[in-house]
Amino acid sequence: MARRIALVLVLGVLLGATGCTLFTDRPIQDEGAIRITIRPSEMGSQAASPKVIPTIATKVRIRVWHPSTTYNRVATIALGGGGQSVDIPVPAGSGYNVDVVSYYGTNPALALTGGRAPNVTVMAGAPTSVQVSLQAWDCEVNGDPQVEPGKTYPLVFIPSDGGGLLTTKTLQTASLRTSTVSFQSTATPLPPFPGTYGVVQDDRLTLSGTAPSVTVPTTVYAVAMVEFSASWVDTQLPNQNERRLFIELPNRHTGNRIFQFTVAPASGGIVVDISSQRP
Repeated sequence: MARRIALVLVLGVLLGATGCTLFTDRPIQDEGAIRITIRPSEMGSQAASPKVIPTIATKVRIRVWHPSTTYNRVATIALGGGGQSVDIPVPAGSGYNVDVVSYYGTNPALALTGGRAPNVTVMAGAPTSVQVSLQAWDCEVNGDPQVEPGKTYPLVFIPSDGGGLLTTKTLQTASLRTSTVSFQSTATPLPPFPGTYGVVQDDRLTLSGTAPSVTVPTTVYAVAMVEFSASWVDTQLPNQNERRLFIELPNRHTGNRIFQFTVAPASGGIVVDISSQRP
């Protein structure tokens, strides 16, 4: 059985009042709460697939934010054998986005699947239910299939939508991680940080590297290590290494194949034919 998502967001009232204006100062009684509940029947998948929380996921990161104001709140909920829920206090109003990402690991925390419930209304005095379906990110990588040793090469990573989360408001910076040894297995550590970052655009990111100096054709394996924006940092987590959120693209943790290309020395030369005949 898959951990199929029906992350039920019950928007209830903390203190029963009737105010609902989002853009003005308000007394505390105008707050509602977003309650996110994961029922036990939605847990325990055997593999990562669309609209699931993968088996390896240990937590979900929740971000409640408003595109027209500075409101932003982040919470993390651990996944276990029983149901879990978390209440997130939110000022009453409309137009909220509720983003949810499943992840595992603590150093770093690695995103697996994500989803968004847009245009959520928090009403004082009445509960509202919303469903969020989580989906895995796919990623197309464009680059030359063969480059020369020592040459600089660009790779363009074009991730597909992860449940509506693919914007600069979600992803921030990225670094290219490459190796001449395959790290397709998730048991193999990611290649080390090269010391340079690239900037994420709305629908793609372009990263550059330098081909290794090799004398024989050599396969190079590559992924982009992408950091979620600072708006996703959960400062309440006791482990500082887990507060930031990352994703590998292509994501080997959800079964995607990492990109590979060949570094090949230039071939060819001058053929000299020396004849013994004289004019």
